[in-house]
Amino acid sequence: DTLADDRREAIKRAKGSASIKDWIDMMTGGYWTCTLDHFYRQQHYVELWYEAQAMSRQFQHYTSGINLRPFSGMPSIDYKWQIAKDLESLQRQYDKPIIILYFGDYDPAGLTIPETSIGDIQSWCKVDFEVIRCGLNPGDEIKYNIPENIDKPNCYQWEALNDQAAKELILKSINKYIDSSMVESIR
Repeated sequence: DTLADDRREAIKRAKGSASIKDWIDMMTGGYWTCTLDHFYRQQHYVELWYEAQAMSRQFQHYTSGINLRPFSGMPSIDYKWQIAKDLESLQRQYDKPIIILYFGDYDPAGLTIPETSIGDIQSWCKVDFEVIRCGLNPGDEIKYNIPENIDKPNCYQWEALNDQAAKELILKSINKYIDSSMVESIR
């Protein structure tokens, strides 16, 4: 129990049946909703990981059908271990390349958190996955007109992004790896 981390939980939203036949079989068991999972028809399985729990509502608003994993700062050993085991299970389930899209601040902590945390997860995970840092990155402060942190020169926080810029960064990143027309078709 000492490693339990109840502050951080993945926001799991990738779910549903693999096919209409699977759904029909499930329906005969008394279930009354049809949720098909678009990842069975995508080229990659994709998750969104991000530095701060405070970012969750924004990611929930602009995405659907994608698991979200807020790190809430430096994640605990328990949380990182669970991510590693989840990715192994997801690889067995989907049998597709796994892509992780990471979002965080452009400051020393925002660069260290994913570097060390992802290193641990990769060392504990028995399947390969690719991590792509989608933001904030050098140049984003200019492109999205992000003000510098007054207390920390050359540091830029996600929370300083306006909502339209955050939406653009999130959707632009996702659309490189997920066919959104497939998501809408499945929905």
